[in-house]
Amino acid sequence: MYKKAVITISSKDELLDAIFIDGACAGNYWGLHFDTFHKAGFHAQLVTVLGTGDVMDGVEAFKTIHQIIRQNPDKLLKVTHIDDLNTAKREGTLGVICHMQGAENLGSDIGNLNLFYDLGLRVLQLAYNRRNYWCEGCLEPDQSTGLSNLGRRLVSACNETGIVIDGSHCSTGSVLQVCELSDKPVICSHSNAYAVHPSRRNITDEVIFALADTNGVVGVCGFPPFVSSQRPLTLHHFIDHIDHIESLVGIDHISLGLDYFYRDFEEMHIKRMIDIGLWDEETYVTSLPWVWPSGLDDISRIIPCLTSALTDAGYSSSEIRKIFGLNLMRVFSEVWK
Repeated sequence: MYKKAVITISSKDELLDAIFIDGACAGNYWGLHFDTFHKAGFHAQLVTVLGTGDVMDGVEAFKTIHQIIRQNPDKLLKVTHIDDLNTAKREGTLGVICHMQGAENLGSDIGNLNLFYDLGLRVLQLAYNRRNYWCEGCLEPDQSTGLSNLGRRLVSACNETGIVIDGSHCSTGSVLQVCELSDKPVICSHSNAYAVHPSRRNITDEVIFALADTNGVVGVCGFPPFVSSQRPLTLHHFIDHIDHIESLVGIDHISLGLDYFYRDFEEMHIKRMIDIGLWDEETYVTSLPWVWPSGLDDISRIIPCLTSALTDAGYSSSEIRKIFGLNLMRVFSEVWK
């Protein structure tokens, strides 16, 4: 439920120093629509380069992202250090933070982590729904199962290299073990609260507490199947997740992971995603067609709509700035080299 609205933002100037970072956008969708995000006032996005397939699939995907950035130097800036985020905001470009949704592209060789770091990888999600060499996924039957021995070594390697570990799409056991082992903040870049909407892709209160204990964040997700089973979706449904997380661990552990994606998928593609274990019908398909919550459905209006809704919900300008990007900036500054 909404918080009692007791705060008002008297002037738009109070949010002029905000930095707006979207914690998840699928790379193939982003490649078609980055100009829309740029014009809408986004300062940076975690762009999913890939995450499934083999090592060469990952390398080819990075080549594609790099080519897009090179071709649009007036709009895009590759982000590898915290200073790059400030530069993107100052110069009016869109910062591109390379993110892999799953560690399958590493193969079974931790040494490949350095390869992808050199290509620009700065946030690594350990699994995408299904089990891999490193850990258990959130759509596998036993959610108590966590990291493999390789996965435990990967946590240390990410800490040493300067890569943020992302627990979205991973099993409950995997995220809890990562939080226990990691010396650095851990995030779930685009995951909502299971207590608010019991999707298998959402995270339990235990996981939320564990992430906060690492000084990490939860990126509240706009992807329709993970927000609510009610239709039509509104910003009320989205902010319910923010309210719940804030009530558990406070405002310092909330960010955004809007997770924009194609609204309609061809039937053959959906079947393939299910056949290879990346999706299941209950979690992904029963809510088709996907329509983002009103207020998040028009990218050009996201920032003012979300600012207004959060203000009406009782969040102060300083709290909104944390949600919009300052909390993620804190995590990046603690982890990146």
